[in-house]
Order: sequence, then C-alpha cells, then structure tokens
Amino acid sequence: MDFRLNEEQQMLQDTVARLVRGEYSFEKRLEYSESELGFSESFWKQLGELGLMGVPFPEELGGFGGTGVEVQSVMTELGRGLCIEPYLQSVVLGGGLISHAGNEQQKEQWLAGIA
Repeated sequence: MDFRLNEEQQMLQDTVARLVRGEYSFEKRLEYSESELGFSESFWKQLGELGLMGVPFPEELGGFGGTGVEVQSVMTELGRGLCIEPYLQSVVLGGGLISHAGNEQQKEQWLAGIA
C-alpha cells in the first residue's frame, strides 16, 4: 500500500504549510489567544479565501470534494503550526455532522456558508 500524498494533496498541504509559517509565530499565537475571539480573525478569513473550509464538502455545495486524506493534510499543517482557529470544531466536526446527517435543506443552508 502506498501512503504517499498525490501531487494535488501535496500541493494542498504545502499551501497550508506556507500560510501557517507566514502567520504563526509564538508572539502572534499569544496575541491571537488573548484576543476577544480567542483566535486570528484574519487567518480564519484566509483559510476561507483559500477554500480550505470547503475541503471535506461536496463540490455541488461549494466545497472542494475532498476525502479524509485532504482533511488530514490540512489538519497536519494546522497542528504543526499549533494553530488555534476552530477548524476541527467548525469544519470537520460541525460541518461533517451536517454533511452526513443533515437533510438537503440543512446542507444547502449551512455547508455552503461554511465552504
């Protein structure tokens, strides 16, 4: 079995790695954690602008149509950078629950907004 990332998956992971390296120093993380939101609003917006919020969701709902491998690629780099944004809670868990258990109206209403 080959567990290496394909070219597209590696590009995704490299993109997140570059973003994290550019935004997350120890000092910035401390500043973000002490803010009213508890994380960086600008970094959160950048994740959205890059389409990273939509990685696990179907393309027809504005997502990337990714699998667990793509989600793992994003999460690996967010974890490596000790990012404190609520990607796991909002996108993976909350969005995943709606994606798998929600009705069509809920999916259209919520997943398109997340993605």
